[in-house]
Amino acid sequence: MKFSFIALIAIVLTLTACNDDIKITGSAKPSAVVYAVLDPNESTHFVKVNRAFVTSDNNLTTAAIADSNYFESVVGTVKEYQNGVLKRTFNLIDTLIENKESGVFYYPYQKVYMFKTTEADPLKAQSGYEYRLELNINNGEFYVNGATELVRDVEITSLANNVAKFAFANPITNNERYRSQPLTGNYGTGSMFDMRLRVFFAEFTSASDSVIRSFDWIIKTGNFSDLASKKINTSANGQTFYELMKSNVSNDPNVIKRNLLGIDIVLTSGSEVLYNYISLTKPSSSIAQNKITYTNLTATNDRNVLGIFTSRTTIIRSKKENVNVNGYQMTAIDLNSMRELCLGSITGLLSFCTPDVQYQSQQFFCN
Repeated sequence: MKFSFIALIAIVLTLTACNDDIKITGSAKPSAVVYAVLDPNESTHFVKVNRAFVTSDNNLTTAAIADSNYFESVVGTVKEYQNGVLKRTFNLIDTLIENKESGVFYYPYQKVYMFKTTEADPLKAQSGYEYRLELNINNGEFYVNGATELVRDVEITSLANNVAKFAFANPITNNERYRSQPLTGNYGTGSMFDMRLRVFFAEFTSASDSVIRSFDWIIKTGNFSDLASKKINTSANGQTFYELMKSNVSNDPNVIKRNLLGIDIVLTSGSEVLYNYISLTKPSSSIAQNKITYTNLTATNDRNVLGIFTSRTTIIRSKKENVNVNGYQMTAIDLNSMRELCLGSITGLLSFCTPDVQYQSQQFFCN
């Protein structure tokens, strides 16, 4: 997990650390930094709560102390409302995550708060639903509140049926070796989007020993100011596909064969709040380094709060390779594309082959 607001706080700390002789007179009131982005297609939802502190010591020294980053007590809930009527209450549970990267703040552990939903009963990305965050800081010292709807009406419209396949190469009789695969979708009520392909393949060092590898190929990103409508019309370049396959294989000399496993179309749509937050907190090129503080959260008892409580929606359309569905043998890419992967000029020496029985008469078939 990475939380972008840390970069903003690090900038502030770096600037204030230029003079270590500043002394604090009087008692400073701690503020909160809260960050949460809900996604209805995830089952574990995280809320990060940190304490913004003022100290008479060197700020960088204080930031590296674990206790200085957290409040003594945080009791929180996320409540689900439908047309103003409370439907569900999720209690936040604190947990430790061990993947925080080194930097100004205490690492490698970080405390976050979480709640879970199930695939059968996820968060609701439907009109009329609202989620409200309520945090009780230090047993009533102050409260933090926020509200968000979920991004809805996000859809991938390309390769919609089960038999549709990616087509990255033309027939061998065509003078043009590669072709582009059209990709379309709609980012719904969001204000920014990211469309990418996630490619999976296996590398075998024996008939039974393999490692699954994957990579993300960003196809298009944009926001409401870039496009006249919510529709996405783009394409994935065929030659780029094979070049990325080549650059993402391992250098393991023990690999005896490689199989394509599948390709996912991944579309993420982010809320207007998320778009505003990213736009206003990104590094400034101004010599004055003036930045706007943006948040959709409120705090009581004359306290300050930074961060956001908002949403994004991620949907995935998977195209599996060599998978039987209801008696039909599914393939992620078509015949021409598979031939190019296994025998073509870019990836033909990388030992790609396919165990798909419908290709057993082809030169690139393998068991």
